[in-house]
Amino acid sequence: MKKKNTILIVLLGLIAIGLLAVYILLRDDKPIGEEEKPAYFTIRTIATERIDRISLKTDRFDGIFYKNGEQWIHEESDVFPVNQSAINVILTVLASNLNAFEKVENPSSPSEYGFDTPTATLGLYSGNEELLLLYLGNKIPTQNRYYAMVQGDASVYIVSDNYYSYLAKERSEFLESVTMPSVSDTSLLREITITEGEEIRFHVCYDSQNPYDYSGVGLFGWTIYEPLNGFANADLNGDSWYGQMERYLHVSYNKLVAYRPTSYRTYGLDKPNSSITVRYADNYGREDYNYTIFFGNTTEDGSVYVKIDNMDWVFLMDAEMVSSWREVDVFAICYKTVFFPTAKSFNRITVTAGGNRWVLENTHADAEVAVYSLNGKVLEGDAFSNWSQALLSLKYSSLVTEENPGTEIMTIETDMADPTIRKNMKISFYEYSNSMYLVSINDKIDFTIDTRKVDAFIEYMKSMAQ
Repeated sequence: MKKKNTILIVLLGLIAIGLLAVYILLRDDKPIGEEEKPAYFTIRTIATERIDRISLKTDRFDGIFYKNGEQWIHEESDVFPVNQSAINVILTVLASNLNAFEKVENPSSPSEYGFDTPTATLGLYSGNEELLLLYLGNKIPTQNRYYAMVQGDASVYIVSDNYYSYLAKERSEFLESVTMPSVSDTSLLREITITEGEEIRFHVCYDSQNPYDYSGVGLFGWTIYEPLNGFANADLNGDSWYGQMERYLHVSYNKLVAYRPTSYRTYGLDKPNSSITVRYADNYGREDYNYTIFFGNTTEDGSVYVKIDNMDWVFLMDAEMVSSWREVDVFAICYKTVFFPTAKSFNRITVTAGGNRWVLENTHADAEVAVYSLNGKVLEGDAFSNWSQALLSLKYSSLVTEENPGTEIMTIETDMADPTIRKNMKISFYEYSNSMYLVSINDKIDFTIDTRKVDAFIEYMKSMAQ
């Protein structure tokens, strides 16, 4: 047994010696006397906590920042709220790790590297003491890096392109971030108003007790006041309405242009040519929130200068976005039925066509269940409901702006139970083309309608009166 233990110990020792040999052969030690070349050069070691003043000059920005307590302020503090993170990046990422990938061997004249007109000049100070004056020169295209020098050091360094991205920012990037208006859901929108000059070109308003909602079922709480004078509601059954309203939920921009400019005239915002006002509720149902966007001049690429009420910024908005906000296809978003009566909403409706006159009258307007008559004859059973369905078949085909009415074909006049709540209307149908009649509401709004729908309704009225 002792002999076996001795052999085992010898074998384990040989294995250990072999492993040690392999380790010695494979280890990454450099030969004695050979120094390892550093992966980077430390340009300067700076106690960043001492820095209380920063100067920066680039082709995009030229200014000085001062430490005020824990905050950085700009020399124009009243008109320049500083984006603290942009300054902190310079200090904590760049200044505290002021390193270079390599030094240029035997550098030539500084002008050869772009230091006559530096891409960026960064100065870091503690009181009157200069801690660092860094110059960023030309870009090295093949390496996507930059040449750099510091005051008091003849060396030329090659540094990361992060030096450029941290320093060569637009003025607006050093300004505090902007919180744009935002509404969480279309159900919280209450009113949209679009103006052109002094004219209100589009105006829609939501009311859960919408006085012009002839449906009486609460589905059409949005009324289009302009350009439809309150005689049409939004079509909440279609996607077009929601698509349009979703555009007003969140405001975004392409670029910050100016903060408290000395003159808004440069941007056409001293007298804006148009505006959009959005009124909305918050998640608690409070409805006293709104924002207004003013639109100014258009740039060569089609972008538009804008200003938001109660914000001191000038923004650039993309042309396509501005167009989607300002240009509304009213016909695409409106409910297209000519008239939608409810059981108790009117005293009478008078239909006139081809020498015939039909009067539908609510004989018990105050009763729980309304009773209707046609030319004095009480309608039995589902007669009124069927008539309502026939009326609903009268749907507009298009919205027109150039009137060219011919002979009057039919009129529908409403005498509402309470005209202060629901407007009385006179809906007139005129000859217009071979396939379309012109529909005019109170002589103000004009649509077209398929002649076959109107002719079929007139025949239905004749059949009811028999």
